[in-house]
Amino acid sequence: MARHFAVTITGARPLAPAAQTFREMVVDKALQAGESATSKYLRIAGATLRLDIADADLGAALLPALGHHVVQDVDTTTAPGYEARLVVWSASLPPFPWGSSHLGRGGAIAGLTHGPVRATAAVDDTSLMLWDDERRLACCWFAGVHGITRWDRAAPLRTALHYALAAPDRQLVHGAAVGTGGRGVLLAGPGGRGKSTTTLACLHAGLQVVGDDYSAIELSNGRALAWNLYRSIKVGERGPGDRDDRRTLILGEDIPGEPTDVLDLAAVLLPRVTGGASSALVAARPVDALGALAPSTLLQAPHEERPSLGLLADLARAIPAYHLHLGTDRGVPAIRQAVAA
Repeated sequence: MARHFAVTITGARPLAPAAQTFREMVVDKALQAGESATSKYLRIAGATLRLDIADADLGAALLPALGHHVVQDVDTTTAPGYEARLVVWSASLPPFPWGSSHLGRGGAIAGLTHGPVRATAAVDDTSLMLWDDERRLACCWFAGVHGITRWDRAAPLRTALHYALAAPDRQLVHGAAVGTGGRGVLLAGPGGRGKSTTTLACLHAGLQVVGDDYSAIELSNGRALAWNLYRSIKVGERGPGDRDDRRTLILGEDIPGEPTDVLDLAAVLLPRVTGGASSALVAARPVDALGALAPSTLLQAPHEERPSLGLLADLARAIPAYHLHLGTDRGVPAIRQAVAA
């Protein structure tokens, strides 16, 4: 993720006209690539997405963490039969009409950060994602397989999925979701608080795992649901300065187990490693839950001129929150307790 960060957009160097012209070219190139692409249909968080991959090497790099969502029962005789379309290709593009000073948080491109079209780019010009809301189309370009980072492999097409799955009652959230018996908890907070270690411990203990780093949260009919996005899980310790040196493993390939598609959330847990033999739950306030959920979720989401806390605030009010003081039992008994409450 760090590679996509650049300086903050200012009004000194607007790029709107050039960016909008570039937008039309990118959409045309994506649609052309999609004509010869291999189409797959994914069902994620209750939505059906069409995924067109025009480069087999890109597919081999991106699909391991996403392939479990592929479905065959899509009625392609209806139009369009899917909620959004994602096109992935690598054919060369003209030089980008911007420099690093035109890129903001998350690689947001000046002039394409609001309205029906949003775009992000890597600072080294090796990848580009352009979302066209009117066409419900995500144009996902890479400069060959070398443009795919280890973060892309762990959470492929995350920015595209952010837009494709966005709805008034559904949002991608940075947090791990684990549980048992169809009920679960959302582990929230910044990196280094033990979310991934706790998730791995839950997997080894036979609990259900929806996600390690990201989930799609849906608030519907008084229920809070956590939907699976990826079957990747990170292992290892962070490096100096909170550098992410962890390895990414694929459930069902590198490590036994399969992700659970959805859990009914019973609580938000705010983990912190405190030592001791036993983990413990301590009641937290809704504002504590929001404070754990919002910063990392908004920081890792695509740039928005007016980011909304609406769904996150609703989630924090909808279910109880607890501080999870992690002991050497890795929190598994406490999580079982929270789910059963």
